[in-house]
Amino acid sequence: MNLDSETTKEINLLSPLMDMINSVLSLNYNKIFKSKNFSEEPSIFSKESDINFCFKVLILDNSTFKFLSPLLKQANLKKNNICLVTKLDAQKDMMHSVMSIYLVTPSPSNFSLILSDMKNNVYQNYSINFIEKPDDNLLEEFLTNIIKLDIYHKIYNLHVLPIKYSIIHPKILDFCSSDSKIVKPYILFNLNLNDKTTENYYYLISNMLFNALFCMKISPLVKYRSGSFSNKIATKIENKFVSTFNKFPELKKEFKNGNCLLVILERDLLDLPIMLHHPSGFGAIINDICGITFDQETINNNKKETKKFSLDPLNDFIWNKNIAKLYHEVGDETLLRYKKYIQQMEIFSIGEKRNNLEDLENKSEQLAQSIKELDAKRLEGDILDKHAKIYPILNKNIDSRHLAQIYSIEKNILDRREINNEINNSINEFISEGKINNENHLDVFRLCLIYILIDKDNENDKFIRDIIQKLKLPTKFNVKVILDYLDMIKKGAKSHSSQDLIDKLNAENAQNQTMLGQVGGVTKKLFKKGFNFIKKAVKNIRGRNSPALAMDFLYDLIKETKREKELFEGKRINEKIYTTNNSNKKTIFLFVLGGGSLNEYEYCKEFVESYGYNFIYGADKIYSPNEFLDELNELAINEMKDNHN
Repeated sequence: MNLDSETTKEINLLSPLMDMINSVLSLNYNKIFKSKNFSEEPSIFSKESDINFCFKVLILDNSTFKFLSPLLKQANLKKNNICLVTKLDAQKDMMHSVMSIYLVTPSPSNFSLILSDMKNNVYQNYSINFIEKPDDNLLEEFLTNIIKLDIYHKIYNLHVLPIKYSIIHPKILDFCSSDSKIVKPYILFNLNLNDKTTENYYYLISNMLFNALFCMKISPLVKYRSGSFSNKIATKIENKFVSTFNKFPELKKEFKNGNCLLVILERDLLDLPIMLHHPSGFGAIINDICGITFDQETINNNKKETKKFSLDPLNDFIWNKNIAKLYHEVGDETLLRYKKYIQQMEIFSIGEKRNNLEDLENKSEQLAQSIKELDAKRLEGDILDKHAKIYPILNKNIDSRHLAQIYSIEKNILDRREINNEINNSINEFISEGKINNENHLDVFRLCLIYILIDKDNENDKFIRDIIQKLKLPTKFNVKVILDYLDMIKKGAKSHSSQDLIDKLNAENAQNQTMLGQVGGVTKKLFKKGFNFIKKAVKNIRGRNSPALAMDFLYDLIKETKREKELFEGKRINEKIYTTNNSNKKTIFLFVLGGGSLNEYEYCKEFVESYGYNFIYGADKIYSPNEFLDELNELAINEMKDNHN
């Protein structure tokens, strides 16, 4: 792969996003994507004034509030003189002496609400920032109205900021955490979706990827598997870049990060085991046992139900630094650091015995020397305290559910990609030692499903299914349907209904080559390609033994193997601005359609970095293993129901 070998900078998703947000809050738009084409007379919408010391109100709609709230910290708001954060649809008090900053989606209702605020003279000036390009007709109507009402002079500026993407880590993109409207990732496996639904899915994903690439100032080489759905995403991203640079050619000079390969893969039906796999890494174990959320929930060890781990991708240095490291190493290091922190913070507490003047003077002198670090220390303490509280919960689950032993068996299966006597003996030993208990039936079920998916010839089918029959699983799981569905996957087709569709399409295509375009639109064409790809992949994927099959594809791309040329197509986004004489470390950005996992991130990160590359990962949804099992259960039930119909 012809990427430059200089390695001084590492691209990540968080820093450029925060730069963009801070530019909005500070009203410093020197490096912002400014939409000059919004008016024939753009000077109307720029007002020179001293805004460094003015008070500001930040107005968000529901969408921007959801994906920005984890990044909007009190200290940063205070630094930028933000005195209030409110919702766009909330009732507002008159604040004539402040600057308003709107950061919203350009929907018809939002345009109306902004216009209403302006008509009612709620604020003195208006900085209007849309997180995606508005519809031309909506924008024209809005501008016409404010000119008619003679309130155009209140607009300080009007911008488009392509910042709508959500991260759970500086190097992990997760779209579903920021947009509740996203189609479920198993869209790729589901034939009962109409063309409009699939096109909406492609539109949402391509927009998010474009926004992330734009903020990082990356013009990538895009690779996707031949005949796959990813081609649609890659084409839409390319079109957005072409359109943007045609309108704003001056932006090209900012895109110097040419050393990036964007790889778009589908969670194809042969690569489900990694999604069910028990983890050993720090971040993946937290997600598996507790789950992760952006809500400010606390872990309470006294309650029966464990609440989800609250993410802070901006400040949580433990999560950001150690997400892919072994859990036990991170836990030990963090607890030691927490003890050291408590000792250091004793300097800030005055105990009951500090009543004499000399003690008070000494304490005051020490406190004065450290006061500047106090806020940072308190933030560090909050993060350490949060992690210190969760470790007992994690350790208790790991021990009582025997997760270390289950992980070891699964890892052996995934590394070998086959079943042998050693694996069977390890499972028998696990059972004979009485390790299956009331707390780990679901864990054992996941192990059994991985076994079934990897067992090519079904030689040990009865052995593993007997184990499953003895498990007490939640009533929501239809075990027979799940197993029948996995059997179909292993036969090379995901359902009889899909095979019938392919047979029909092939028959019609044989009669008339032009008929294919008339028998069902985009969806049927895409699923025909998808099915043919799956049949081809059965023969080609098994070249190496890797815990995650994505690693096989990444190896092909890095080494430019013969198989890579057979399986992949690619396109260079804006090749004319591609540069190799920059100081950025070469980057591989893997994005998975159909669901991703922190397990897969850990394996791929270690693999890619061993070749000297920076690694960024993303998916339409980052699942915990149990969340993915829920989706697999729902998908199997729906597909098998359709077969019977």
